[in-house]
Amino acid sequence: MAAAYICTASFMLTARMHEKNFFPAMVLLLLCYVYTRDKIILLLYALFSATSLINSVDAITVSMTQNYAAIEKSIVVFSFINIWLLGFLIWRTVKITNSSSELLIIENAPPKIFTPRPMEREKTKVFDKLTKTDYICMAAVTLVYAVVAFARLGDRFGPFTYTRINDREELTVELETPQIISRVQLLPGPTRLAGCEFYYSEDGENWEGPFSKSIDGAFKWDEFENTYKEKPYRFIKLKNYSEGLEGGVNFTTLAEVGFRNENDEIIKIKSWPEQYAALFDEQDVIPKVMNYYNSSIFDEIYYNQTIANLLHSEDIFETTHPHLGKYIMILGVQIFGFNPFGWRFMGTLFGVLMLPVAYIFARRMFGTPFFASFAAITFAFDFMHFSQTRLATIDTYPTFFIMLMYYFMYKYYRMNFYDFPVKKTLPPLFFSGLFMGLGFASKWPTAYGGIGLAIIFFITLYKRYSEAEPLHKMEEFIEKAVTTCACCVVFFVIIPAAIYVAAYVPQYNIESEKLRFINQEYGTGYATTEEALAQVKDPGIVKFVLYTQRNMFNFHSKLNDTHPYSAHWWEWLIDLRPILYHIPPKDLGGKTEAVSAFGNPAVWWVGLAAVFYCISTVNKGDKNNLFLLIAYFSQLAPWALVTTRTTFVYHYFPCVIFLVLAATSMFKNAVKNKKFAVAYLGVVIILFAMFYPVLSALTVPKSYIDTFLRWFPTWWLA
Repeated sequence: MAAAYICTASFMLTARMHEKNFFPAMVLLLLCYVYTRDKIILLLYALFSATSLINSVDAITVSMTQNYAAIEKSIVVFSFINIWLLGFLIWRTVKITNSSSELLIIENAPPKIFTPRPMEREKTKVFDKLTKTDYICMAAVTLVYAVVAFARLGDRFGPFTYTRINDREELTVELETPQIISRVQLLPGPTRLAGCEFYYSEDGENWEGPFSKSIDGAFKWDEFENTYKEKPYRFIKLKNYSEGLEGGVNFTTLAEVGFRNENDEIIKIKSWPEQYAALFDEQDVIPKVMNYYNSSIFDEIYYNQTIANLLHSEDIFETTHPHLGKYIMILGVQIFGFNPFGWRFMGTLFGVLMLPVAYIFARRMFGTPFFASFAAITFAFDFMHFSQTRLATIDTYPTFFIMLMYYFMYKYYRMNFYDFPVKKTLPPLFFSGLFMGLGFASKWPTAYGGIGLAIIFFITLYKRYSEAEPLHKMEEFIEKAVTTCACCVVFFVIIPAAIYVAAYVPQYNIESEKLRFINQEYGTGYATTEEALAQVKDPGIVKFVLYTQRNMFNFHSKLNDTHPYSAHWWEWLIDLRPILYHIPPKDLGGKTEAVSAFGNPAVWWVGLAAVFYCISTVNKGDKNNLFLLIAYFSQLAPWALVTTRTTFVYHYFPCVIFLVLAATSMFKNAVKNKKFAVAYLGVVIILFAMFYPVLSALTVPKSYIDTFLRWFPTWWLA
């Protein structure tokens, strides 16, 4: 064994070694197995043989081609593997030698190479069925939160039928009576780089103007003060002046246009061109001011525009994220109409559904209705959970799926597959992989959670392996481990990949996107999509998806714009920099309304302390806390490596559920006093009530926000 180690270490750690110098080490390893029958030594022999073969192939490749670049990547990868195997060899050498440094050799090749300590097999954690108390507690928390979340979510009406006005196209409307036009209001539809010009006339012949207005936000009410107020006008001309867009498409889309007089009343329109009737058919719902309830805010302008594109099979605007989350948003629009309530309904519903998931997760982890309720209430009244899920953006959906994929992995983590036929251990893994696929098809950061799932899975498998030899179950372990790993390839690779590709089928079917792909890959010059497809082979859905992923990666890797609300990952931990989604465009007479996203200090600060508590318990064998740490850091740690991309506090949202569960663990196992837990919940709820105005766009005096809510200079909440 010592000779095998010396040969291996000499080859790995010294310079100018030839491939042939490693061959004796493999022979010596094989002899060690013959004497010890240690299967780990046989595994090392096989792995070293594989890396040696690859190393030899690389050497031959270079000698024949003189192309060193061909092995640049493989030599680094397999050198790293060899170093890791050397460390494993050192560990195994120590394991199978006695205190006198003599190799433990047992006659007649018995199945074990040493006598293990008496060992008790880890038992499957039994999950008690939910009781009547559980259902009452879970329903109460969920219903109370649902009432709060759906209240004042947005208007249920709005002029959201829109009309396209092509480049330089114009239309003229006639007012019922000549009036002084004080201001003009308009609601853009899905549009890009667009704008309008307005001209005014008394007789329809002689025109004054233009007044130009750019349009930069879909389904967000915009307005401008008219500069031509000297006299009344009867005719108004609207002309599109769109800039050149991709593919030479120039147009503006508008949902509604309204004119107000000196008394701030909507001016009645007598006539307009018939083809533009949709622009003036809902004058009674034009709001006096733009606010959270009647308009898109922040990134909603991108997602609302995109779901309108998908509904009408138009050129898709937002292609920087996978599309599943946008399809889920469409369900709310189909039920409630294309209005703010409809846009935001599904996100809010998923935010409500997170609470039963949090309850059941905590119930399975901590075993009592009290601490399950504790976790659900804490999560319900976290600021980020409330404000983020009430937006028509996609971040809610991957967070929901991340919760579920970890919940099912936790079920597997606390199972011992020696207690069951292997087929009964697979459903949790199937659902974990399914929800990972749904999350990844909603937003890429779900993949960070996939790293955590893999770590937890292999830790679980290693524990089963460590039980195999002492319990004489090595053959059973190998059979079940191989079957489980093979199924995991299906659950965590094939199924998620199929879901991801399926999420791109609607975009692939939109001809303008296919034409853009063909033009980029094969050159331009085709007059129509049909002509292009006739001359060039259809790329196919898989190649098209790969093409879009390249574009997405380029976008995100180069996204380093300066933003006033951007925050580094370490700022998330201490709740240092909220993101302000909405403030009113006009002064409200000393009052204001706002929508901000950040953490409830009682949740995030105590949760961070609980993370350190969990770290302190890992060496004591606390399986729950180890699981929570892996889940938490797998979602957080990759962001620490993102040094150039602009990041925001909402990227921390998937970590919040693990902060909550860590806090629950701390209160249950360290504090051990339910009175303190109840008092803590009271603080969480009181802080939520205090900050509710800046989470929900409730109009309050600005002095209230500045005096009571702005705890730090970086907390710009209004």
